[in-house]
Amino acid sequence: MSLIAIGAVRLKHWIWTPEFFWRSHLSLRQARANGDCLHAEVFSMRGYYISMTGWRNGASMKRYAQSNHHARVMKAATRIAVPLQLRHVQMDRVPDHAEAFDLWHSGICVGDLSLVNRPHTP
Repeated sequence: MSLIAIGAVRLKHWIWTPEFFWRSHLSLRQARANGDCLHAEVFSMRGYYISMTGWRNGASMKRYAQSNHHARVMKAATRIAVPLQLRHVQMDRVPDHAEAFDLWHSGICVGDLSLVNRPHTP
C-alpha cells in the first residue's frame, strides 16, 4: 500500500507559468531521485495544476516536502499561485488523472500529513 499525495494550485497570472514549470521540473526531478518515491508527476486538469506523488510511507513524503527544491516551490507557491488543499490517500496503485482529480476535489484525506496550512478549498 502506497501513500498518494495529491495537491493543486491555480496560477495567479499567466506570467508566472515559466517560473512554475521550472520550479515544478526541479521538484519532480528531486522526487524521482528519491528511493522512497514510487511515482511523481504534474498535470493540468479543469484549470488546476495537479501534483501527484506516491510514497512508501508518510515519513519519506514529509522529508521530501521539507527539503531542497520542493521546499522552494512551496515557498514560491504563495507568491505565484493560489495553493489549495493537499490530500493524502492510501492506495495499492497510482490513480489515473481523472480519478486523482476526483479524489482531490472530493476532499478525501487519510490522516493529517499536511505540512502547510492552506486556507483555500475548491
